[in-house]
Amino acid sequence: MTDLQNDDSGSQMVPAAVKEKADVREDEVSLADYLIVLWKRKYLILLGSLVPALIGGLTLRVLPRNYKITYAYDRSENAGGRDFTQHNYKTFLDRFYSAENTDRIRAKLPEYEPRMVRFETWPPFVTLSEAEVDTKNPVQLEALSQMKAQLLYVLVVGRDRNDILESASVIRDNFEHVLPLYSVMLEVANAISKYKTGMAKLEQGKFLEELNLKTNQAILARFKNVETASPAKTADYPTWQVDAARNPEYLPLEYQIQAAELQVAKLEENIKANEQMYNYYKDLAAINERLSKELKDNISTGHNYEIQDFRSFLIDLTENSEGRVLEEYLSSYIKSIDNRISASAPVVENPKISSISKGTARKSAIVFVAALVISVFAAFLLEGLKKSQTPVFRN
Repeated sequence: MTDLQNDDSGSQMVPAAVKEKADVREDEVSLADYLIVLWKRKYLILLGSLVPALIGGLTLRVLPRNYKITYAYDRSENAGGRDFTQHNYKTFLDRFYSAENTDRIRAKLPEYEPRMVRFETWPPFVTLSEAEVDTKNPVQLEALSQMKAQLLYVLVVGRDRNDILESASVIRDNFEHVLPLYSVMLEVANAISKYKTGMAKLEQGKFLEELNLKTNQAILARFKNVETASPAKTADYPTWQVDAARNPEYLPLEYQIQAAELQVAKLEENIKANEQMYNYYKDLAAINERLSKELKDNISTGHNYEIQDFRSFLIDLTENSEGRVLEEYLSSYIKSIDNRISASAPVVENPKISSISKGTARKSAIVFVAALVISVFAAFLLEGLKKSQTPVFRN
């Protein structure tokens, strides 16, 4: 039994060793087969890699070169620019690439496509994935959203060096004279909301002020109906120091009457001042509603309506305004529009036109690597098909 067991154990050990050697030999043969296939199909791999890369490179060189012209705009506060935060930048992009604005540009530039224009900021805005901030920390998120750009670059791209100036002129005209109207319209809407909120607050306090006035008037009337005794000699009574503002009831009656009259006068003047302020807010809200109507009616329908047209409307409105207050308000508003127009000018009026690199070497290298992988795969595929079709003879 022992011999049989030994024989059995030996018979189990020998095939394992033989199998391990066979696996090693099989691996060596497989690697050699790979090398043989690569050498055998070397011309297929070489031509399949080089030809597509050469064709791609030649095609890129033959294709017309693209050109670009870059306008830089100062968006810092020192240059009269607005707070150009990341939120405002995204809002600006939405306005520029909107269907309404795109149709307006195509009315003057039929061949316009959104890829013809690109915007960049300096310093560049970063996203949450790029910034090392804690997404659960509201302070860091707020700081990221309030980052400001100092410069805005407008890149206009074209294939014709001569026509790119015409395209850039249309884009500039839209960027500098049309898009600011959207910001003005938003500011006008905020102004209307602010003045109407002020009117609402004055209306809320009006009832309490009138009630307080009536109360003080009633108290004053009762004071005046009180009969007072003849004043006593000051030598028979001690002298008292009284805080008249906090304790007016300790004053002699005639002084209490004077204090009540003073309080009534203050309330009456305060009510008059609030009424004037209410009317002032009302007039400003009305004038801004006219501005809002002018902008909405012309921005949505008028393709040629620009910020200079809005300025002309403001001048006509100022000349026909009634009252010095409204005239001063409109005059001040015209100055703010003038500042906005002057701030819309680029840093360099006539920047140079530069060519855009085609990246021929990099793109050809990418094509070569992709073609090489495909060629190697095709070589092994052809070799496998050839072996599968070869008949096998057995003894």
